[in-house]
Amino acid sequence: ALVIDRDLRHWFDFYLSAIGEINLEQIILMMQQEINQLPSPGREQAHELLSQYLSYKQELSEYDNRELLAVDQHSDIEQRPGIEQLSQRLDWQMRLRRRYLSPNVVESFWQNDEVIDLYALNKLTIRNSDLSLEEKEEQLQALEQSLPDSLQTFKQDLYIANNLLKKEKALSQVEDSSALRQLRIEEVGVEATDRLEAVDKTQANWQARVFAYRQEIQTLSEAKGMSTIDIEGQISEYRQQNFSDKEQLRLNAAVALLSEGI
Repeated sequence: ALVIDRDLRHWFDFYLSAIGEINLEQIILMMQQEINQLPSPGREQAHELLSQYLSYKQELSEYDNRELLAVDQHSDIEQRPGIEQLSQRLDWQMRLRRRYLSPNVVESFWQNDEVIDLYALNKLTIRNSDLSLEEKEEQLQALEQSLPDSLQTFKQDLYIANNLLKKEKALSQVEDSSALRQLRIEEVGVEATDRLEAVDKTQANWQARVFAYRQEIQTLSEAKGMSTIDIEGQISEYRQQNFSDKEQLRLNAAVALLSEGI
């Protein structure tokens, strides 16, 4: 049977985020090809869930497009969405999920997300209310305490991560790997530091391969005596040899970011 969890939603969104680089029909075909490798009944369940998820995303997109059109037609008014618009959008999104997807899927995909979204909206509402500063502080504290323990822990972890990132940026000019490792150990411990260093190596490897790919494109483009078809053929062969199918989805965007110096 199909395992329905956040990772599955992330898998859907990973492919769908490539829209613009690849058309939707091609993306769906690639997803269906991977799903076809699953055994039954997981295969059939995944195809059905993908169809439901695509319908949900399509209608949500249509809602957002309608809202953008309404803003364009009233360009003389404040375009920043107000609390009422944010509330309406969140309410519509939550109802839409439950229209297309079963309750267990909604819970597995977005349980924490919806709690966080409602928390953020309530926090914004309190801050923009006419209450006194003391009353606002009391309500904000009560709102904070209403969060599940798991999300309170997550917020604390996020604060630690952001704090570490700021300190790492301050060390970026020094180029001292031992100082960076010591900072991470002090902030998050040895085990987390080892994991961060593994991520650094993976990211460095990816960036090096993207840089080499861009250099290959430039070299072939400047080569004399080669037709456009020959150049495209060699670039395609280079991609196939050096990048997986999933990595190729991100390749054009990665090259663009590299060219922009991001």
